[in-house]
Amino acid sequence: NYYYRVKAFKGEAESGFSYIVFVRSGIGIPKNLSVIPNGVTGLVISWEPVEGAGNYYIYRSRNENANFDEIGFSETNKYEDKNLIAGRIYYYKVKSAGKGIESGLSESAFAMTKVAAPKTINIRQVTQETISFEWTSVDLVDGYKIYRSDINNNSYKELDYTTETSYVDKGLETNSVYYYKVTAFVGKTVSD
Repeated sequence: NYYYRVKAFKGEAESGFSYIVFVRSGIGIPKNLSVIPNGVTGLVISWEPVEGAGNYYIYRSRNENANFDEIGFSETNKYEDKNLIAGRIYYYKVKSAGKGIESGLSESAFAMTKVAAPKTINIRQVTQETISFEWTSVDLVDGYKIYRSDINNNSYKELDYTTETSYVDKGLETNSVYYYKVTAFVGKTVSD
């Protein structure tokens, strides 16, 4: 905070001081925003603390350069955004506030929520050389990747991909055991 008084002069003659003017200095804009996934439908936004800030206001958009709406506030330099759509990109900006003063909006930061995985795989039919199975659909995904292993561990290899919620694996050896898993994907982001 700053206090000012002014006086006029002409040559060596000076007036008396003016009334005191009080000016509050501004508050810093939050810097170094970071956004990381938190579960399938959550994101955590954090930033460097701003000196003198008592609250931070968080803004979100689906567009990098427009339509940022205030979604909440935090008394710390962290905010958890919940119940988002899986597999979607969200952009954030933050401003600080303290003692009746608000900063401008920060630079934006973004992240994509995780992609939800299919919850259930059901075997539909087994023949000598084929196995057909289906799984629960996941909303708003581009498709599904099918993985297979002949042993029950993590050595699955990607077999194929599809936009359907069922698959037929063909050309299998008789009297053999196979293990499958299915993931969902949006672009290059794949579910766990």
